[in-house]
Amino acid sequence: MNRALKGVLWTLGAYAGLQLAARIIRRRWPEAMPASLAWLRARPIGMQLADVPAIMHALELERGQHVLEMGAGLAPLTGAIAEAIHADGRIVAIDAEPEMLRRLAEQVGDLSNLTTQAADPRRLPCPDGGFDRVLMGSGLGTIPQPDRVIHEAFRVLKPHGRLVVAEDALDLDFLPERSVVDMALRAGFVLCTRQGGAWRYVLVFERPAAPNFLHAPHEEHRIETYG
Repeated sequence: MNRALKGVLWTLGAYAGLQLAARIIRRRWPEAMPASLAWLRARPIGMQLADVPAIMHALELERGQHVLEMGAGLAPLTGAIAEAIHADGRIVAIDAEPEMLRRLAEQVGDLSNLTTQAADPRRLPCPDGGFDRVLMGSGLGTIPQPDRVIHEAFRVLKPHGRLVVAEDALDLDFLPERSVVDMALRAGFVLCTRQGGAWRYVLVFERPAAPNFLHAPHEEHRIETYG
């Protein structure tokens, strides 16, 4: 085995070891990811960009809507949302780490309809029923008591508003689909559609006009699966 190949294998092994250690630590002590360690959860840019069309399809955005993005997110996605809702819409990006929001603002440039705010997603500084859409992109598992985050999403959504949750097993803080669905149903959401598979999925929930607590997922939900 030549030296170059050994170097590549050593690098991959070291990275895998760091990933495993980081996952174990974060399962035991889940907190918001410091901006300085964001590289640990980064995926190749091509894979990140592949998420954008699926998430945009799930959001079903319209001009003038108000969108809450929980987590600094991916700049191309934030930019696509801002463009879809036009200047008379509004996107609010919330993250517990101010540095992550600063980086997002640098990447997307000057968007007149984007507001960033550092806040605890378990206690959102937002009025009841103020948003048409809430997006959680691979950040739910970073937060202790993620069920409280889901309840906050329910509170800030308008009736018939849409919650979109995107998760990827390559993320350090990946949450299984079943866990997310259970939390959302307990909060009062109805599961509408799902895309993807067990290790990479996008879930779409609706906030009904009247809370639908503990509604069993097999009873009246319309579940569509995309490849």
